[in-house]
Amino acid sequence: MPKTGPWLKQLPIAHRGLHASDKGVLENSMSAFEAALACGYAIELDVQVTQDGDAVVFHDERLERMTDTVGKVRRRTSEELSTIALSGTNDCIPTLQAVFDLVRGQVPILVEIKNPTRKIGKLESRVAELVSAYGGDAAVQSFNPLSLQWFHKNAPSIARGLLASDYRNVTQVNMSRRARFVMSNLLLSPLSRPNFIGYDVDALPAFAPALMRKVGLPLLAWTVRTDAQRQTSARHADNIIFEGFEAPIG
Repeated sequence: MPKTGPWLKQLPIAHRGLHASDKGVLENSMSAFEAALACGYAIELDVQVTQDGDAVVFHDERLERMTDTVGKVRRRTSEELSTIALSGTNDCIPTLQAVFDLVRGQVPILVEIKNPTRKIGKLESRVAELVSAYGGDAAVQSFNPLSLQWFHKNAPSIARGLLASDYRNVTQVNMSRRARFVMSNLLLSPLSRPNFIGYDVDALPAFAPALMRKVGLPLLAWTVRTDAQRQTSARHADNIIFEGFEAPIG
């Protein structure tokens, strides 16, 4: 059984780093991670797999929203991606290893695995390799229970969290009704054996995360941006993944 560590309940987690686009500090950038580090926050970040099997820190499958380049992340090597600047900044797309080298155990890191497919193993194995070699506090999370199942079987010492929301009443072009229902109901994902839960703050309170919290799994509320969401998370969750403000510590 992996140790989740007290930080999962106690230390606010900066969503994609402490970013502020109006100040030229973009999400998932080294500048955002430096800002979070300076404030003493835990850092949440997203990883995508590259053509050569590395893990780079980037939220989207495609490059267009955050850069002036077109194409899919997985069609580029990590070396190629490291030369692509985030739009309007001097920051380029970092590897997960580069972030670990920056942080050096000073604050915890929460790695969200962006793998919406059934092709499991390539990204997961690279993340597991890096996290296992890292000396600081780190955990992984994903919306994909198959990714977490991989960690349960192949890297059980790494703490893993299941992300979920209530998708039953949400219309999404690329998500079937069945997929939305499965993702909305944590009780339908026992194969992932999560050590903690990350739940959409706007879907709280909800029966399934409340039950899992009651049996001892830490519950993180995402993504907290407003005072109302902070109040909801204070009532129904153990910790927050936040952005857009500086959360008090302690």
